[in-house]
Amino acid sequence: MAVPVVVRADEVALDGWDDLTRGRVMWHTLLCGDRVSTNSLVCGIAYFPPHGSLAPHSHAQAELYYGLDGEATVRLGDRMVALTRGATLFVPGGMVHGVEAGACGLTVLYVFAADRFSDVVYRFVDAAAPPGGG
Repeated sequence: MAVPVVVRADEVALDGWDDLTRGRVMWHTLLCGDRVSTNSLVCGIAYFPPHGSLAPHSHAQAELYYGLDGEATVRLGDRMVALTRGATLFVPGGMVHGVEAGACGLTVLYVFAADRFSDVVYRFVDAAAPPGGG
């Protein structure tokens, strides 16, 4: 059963990738049914270093990005769009998307329509990667 909860980023382990297949990005997953009594949503904060990236990929779940700081170019299918502070970006489930941070990096709030982060299976365009962020 879901209950109200407050989670601070500095109380959650930092996770991430730093490789050519998936990209260079770190994140704190704040709300996730694997860690706290929540359901229907997974959310966290992702940190891209200057020129960091998340390689083009898709997953079944819809996703939302909200720009907290910095800027990036985001691939949405065949389109390229800017993501900056204060901008919200909706990615439909199944759409190929990827992120290329600018010279100052990028910090975003991300939200998935999922119960647990482990439910999100990343399908990278150019290579296979493990499911659920790992």
